[in-house]
Amino acid sequence: MKHILIIDPADFVGGAELFTLDFLQKADRDKFCFTLATGKNDAYLQKAKKIKARVVFLPVPRLKSFTFSSLKHLYKSVQSLRQLIDSENIDLLQTNSIRAHIVGSLAAIRKKNPVIWMLHDCTFPRFFLRLLIRIPRKIVVGTEFVRDFYRKMLPRRFHEKFIVIPNGVDIDFFQNIPVTRSLLKELNLGEGVSFVGMVGRIDWWKGQDHFIRAAAKVTAKLPKTRFLIIGSSSAHDPKTVEFEKKIR
Repeated sequence: MKHILIIDPADFVGGAELFTLDFLQKADRDKFCFTLATGKNDAYLQKAKKIKARVVFLPVPRLKSFTFSSLKHLYKSVQSLRQLIDSENIDLLQTNSIRAHIVGSLAAIRKKNPVIWMLHDCTFPRFFLRLLIRIPRKIVVGTEFVRDFYRKMLPRRFHEKFIVIPNGVDIDFFQNIPVTRSLLKELNLGEGVSFVGMVGRIDWWKGQDHFIRAAAKVTAKLPKTRFLIIGSSSAHDPKTVEFEKKIR
């Protein structure tokens, strides 16, 4: 049985972490053995425990600057991961965040373990992408948009590393969810209204602008349809600040 180590040093439970939890819950554990290497985020640990995922602790520092201290902690994380690979007899590394891609790739150089990057967004710095691109066997992305975004940064010989696998959705989970009267009142709407929602942090690469354009076309034919964008803002990025002003 192949042993897969999923590396995700989560500081919070976001979309990428929910994807990992759903993946672990749905994966065939009779054919593969999975271990989740993560930090000490209590919410993430509790959710992993709920689905009976096997979890090990792997400290991975934030990489906000290239100080001696941060590089020292990075080196320790790489060494810890190499020891974990040996002790757990890991066959494959699956990395799930920027820090995971960096640490997992550096550890794999000496260990020769195959690495798969899961790229969920457009935030991987160009420097690290070009520095480490030779290491992963494959790079899995959820959309063609993300694939094309990164391909533009790389020579053509690396383009075939990218595989588009859309995130699966458990449709049954969303069936027959009632719209409460309190929500109708809050939005000043009457009965018989259909809702279409887009849930996710507001970012320029998430496509809320496409959602708004689609809403305009649909409501022209179905006037009792309402579209909701549900999510917080990540207004630290100048490009996202301008994007949020545009969609508002």
